[in-house]
Amino acid sequence: MTATSITPRDGALLVNWLRLLGWRIEIEYAAHEWTGRATHVDPIGKEFVVGAFAQSERDLVSQLFCRALSVQSTLKAAA
Repeated sequence: MTATSITPRDGALLVNWLRLLGWRIEIEYAAHEWTGRATHVDPIGKEFVVGAFAQSERDLVSQLFCRALSVQSTLKAAA
């Protein structure tokens, strides 16, 4: 038997990880589409923004997470 854990909201865990990494997350649903924006300000005040849109909240959060981690990787590589 396989145990399955269902969270109350798809993507909530990824959103929380992004927040722990210092990202501000904005998610909206309008006209049958999810849109989102993740913003991060580095220690010297430079702002980084990633955005995405999708038909499901889960896909939107996944896209934002991947794009934000891509920015984080670039920042670490440049340091």
